[in-house]
Amino acid sequence: MRIEITGRNGALTQYIISDATEAQIAQIQEIATYYPTIDGSTVRGDANKKQIASFRRMSETSQQSTVAASISSKSIKRIVSAEYADENNLNHGRVWTCNERNIETQGVSPEMEGSLICYVYAN
Repeated sequence: MRIEITGRNGALTQYIISDATEAQIAQIQEIATYYPTIDGSTVRGDANKKQIASFRRMSETSQQSTVAASISSKSIKRIVSAEYADENNLNHGRVWTCNERNIETQGVSPEMEGSLICYVYAN
């Protein structure tokens, strides 16, 4: 699931959420008070700051669970938040602050910029 902020509508923020599962869409509908438009796995709508924060947490959780699944099935390294690695007792390397270079060259989510990240290893 990915979220993109597309603009403003008065006090509300316009968003597009793509690649959402049916379960995620159901969660979005429960959170959203301003009726979102749903087209397949894409959701568009307006939301307040609290709702946008909830959507971002859903997106980050989705990305981290995908990373955790791929880590367990492959013997390669992935970049995740240091907090996530510690909470899940994952084998990780040194911790550093995510910057623009990590986002551009290593495919780190832009939402992680400024947070602590690390490589996580499969065994």
